[in-house]
Amino acid sequence: MDKKIKVFISFGILAVLVFGFWFASKTITAVTGKSILGWLIKEEKKDSNQLLTCLIDKNVKMYGAQDCGHCENEKNLFNNSQIFLKNVYVECDSAGENSQYELCLEKGISGYPTWEVNGKLYPGERTIEQISSLTGCKFK
Repeated sequence: MDKKIKVFISFGILAVLVFGFWFASKTITAVTGKSILGWLIKEEKKDSNQLLTCLIDKNVKMYGAQDCGHCENEKNLFNNSQIFLKNVYVECDSAGENSQYELCLEKGISGYPTWEVNGKLYPGERTIEQISSLTGCKFK
């Protein structure tokens, strides 16, 4: 078989596979209301909820500011859940919603995000695995 024909057939097969996956994912989303990626995220959310419960039990706090990109990354680890925002997250920007600016000053928070675990401050963005290790809360 001619090399050009083999290449053409290969690209055709690849195009059919890509279209098939796209069509299947769209159909699943239409039927269930959730994307394939959403199912994967849901599994992580389940695990992060277990971690979140432990953080609340241990009174762990994360100090941040509304315009802090690193803080946003941390909040996204917990899917910006209202439980996280109400029980763990502390807004330090004086212009932020539910600001606790004075508390942040009293604690000596100088950078965002800063995690407080057992009264000790840990500045800097962390992965969910690092948060788990730092706090002793299980993840997965």
